[in-house]
Amino acid sequence: MSIDREDLLSPEKSERIVCNLVVAEPPLRNGELSLAQLFVVLKGGRKLIFIVTLLATFLAALYSFLAPPVFSIQSQVLVQPRYGDRALAVVQSVNFLEAIVAKQNFLPWIFRDKWDEESESWKVSDEKVPSHRLGALYLQRHMKVRKNGRFARISLNTIDPLKGVDVIRTVIDRANAILVNQVVTKARNEIRSLQSALAEYDSLLINNLAPEVDSMVSSGNDVSRELLIDTILTSLETKLLNSRSYEERAGFIAEIHQSQTLISEALGQSDSFALMVIEEAVVPERKEKIWPKGSLMIPAGFIGGLFISIAVVLGRGTAGLSQKVPG
Repeated sequence: MSIDREDLLSPEKSERIVCNLVVAEPPLRNGELSLAQLFVVLKGGRKLIFIVTLLATFLAALYSFLAPPVFSIQSQVLVQPRYGDRALAVVQSVNFLEAIVAKQNFLPWIFRDKWDEESESWKVSDEKVPSHRLGALYLQRHMKVRKNGRFARISLNTIDPLKGVDVIRTVIDRANAILVNQVVTKARNEIRSLQSALAEYDSLLINNLAPEVDSMVSSGNDVSRELLIDTILTSLETKLLNSRSYEERAGFIAEIHQSQTLISEALGQSDSFALMVIEEAVVPERKEKIWPKGSLMIPAGFIGGLFISIAVVLGRGTAGLSQKVPG
């Protein structure tokens, strides 16, 4: 078929030529469409493509404006060398979060869709009331802990930023309190154990030195009382310093002193013993929401609607052309 230059310059004639080519050109054996056929199919479905794309864009914009905003409540802490890592592990523990949910009564806030604020009661039956364990699992899923060197960032995604700040602060305070309690309890137990061992060593030393003291007293009848006491003390001190028991006794005393110092530090720095707050959790402004983002939702709705509509049009067009082709 010959095509004149004037026919190519005329829009009406060029469109008729493309249609004639499509009709004249058989479909490919593997069921795919040629470029010319794709052009015809897309042109025929342009109205559907426009409507679907416009509708998807409108729905995305509507959702981005009407959906409740989600905020990320964050607090940065300094992880103390000795007990900070243990505190971070506690923060991510389900048992720890379950205790917080129970003590702070966070269930109505976590499952607000099942809670009636006016009557302050659950909307669901007793057997369907969420458990503290479920509340802990919710917090564990929405709260993230990211450690970077000696610093860590604890964040919580929520639609209620005011309550989210309360949760983050409670988690950090409670984690410090638990570590302080563990350390103080352990140190006090160690002190009691060391004091008991020290008493046994003192009793052993006295029993070993008692015969020698009795001998000194018996042989010292001809000297003054003051001189006898001085002689006994000097002899005892020399033997204690040269004995292995004295060295072990000194070690016990040093360990007791270390445990007492640790207790003083823990109780004196209870609010920053394991995790020291560097950046306090605060209520963010509305523009700081992390979801939904209109700048992302609207283009995503447009692109999604465009691709879906094109896929539908091509699917229908392929099926229609396949039925027209003889087997």
